[in-house]
Amino acid sequence: MAPRRGRNAAAAPAEGSGAAPAAAAAAAPAAAEADRCTVCLDAMSAKREVTLIPCNHVLHRTCIINWIETRCCDRCFRCPICRAIITELREGGASIQRVRAYGDHGQPTKRYVIIGAYHETEGKILPYLEKVLDEMEVTLGELRASLAVARHNGRDSDNTFTEDMEEELNKLSARVNIYIEMKRAYQAGAMRGWQENIHSSVNNPWNYEEEMRDLRESVKEREERMAMLSVVAAPSTPRAAPKAPAARERERAARAARVTRAHPPSARDVRANARDVRRA
Repeated sequence: MAPRRGRNAAAAPAEGSGAAPAAAAAAAPAAAEADRCTVCLDAMSAKREVTLIPCNHVLHRTCIINWIETRCCDRCFRCPICRAIITELREGGASIQRVRAYGDHGQPTKRYVIIGAYHETEGKILPYLEKVLDEMEVTLGELRASLAVARHNGRDSDNTFTEDMEEELNKLSARVNIYIEMKRAYQAGAMRGWQENIHSSVNNPWNYEEEMRDLRESVKEREERMAMLSVVAAPSTPRAAPKAPAARERERAARAARVTRAHPPSARDVRANARDVRRA
């Protein structure tokens, strides 16, 4: 007696039924689909690959990094295939540098710098800028080395592969320049009011000239305000202290003597004074 199959057991294709070739034909498109990046739909071999942790899906490096960088926050880093939260990206078995969210612009803005500093450096902007610059210098060094190796191995003939690396280098170089300008502006005295306006600040692209112009205007307004406050707070002319009684008597006698010298007594006054003396 033949053994009974379970309810969920798949029936084996009957010999000579043609089911095996059909199954192989159905598996071919699935294998081809698995060899393509889900984001750009290009072949995985066309660009560098990274593995998403913990779901282990494999995508092009620049595709997933661009996907992550245009999210609104770190909590939105999810796999575009299974929606699992991405905790790490690995390339060649090694973890790559941290990727940050920059919103729709894909580049640093004042708002996202404030948010990043709040989460990473206790709200201190200058240490945050220095930390990010250090990390990006490491990433740029690794990319330059990888590009040199690719060219040495003859990948220059594969324009898509090397152009993808060059585009990432150009993007990161522009980002480094933005962070350097932000650091320079902060050290000059700009950006001091950013923390107060984190929820109301407009998330515009970074503009160094505009930021420095705002700094000059704010410095001028501050100086004018301080000048007005110093005028209002200036002390009035101090009043003379009251004089002692003896000093008042001496001053009165001196004043009477001056009047006497200026107006000598008349003859009548002289006779009256002589009469008063005789009677005494």
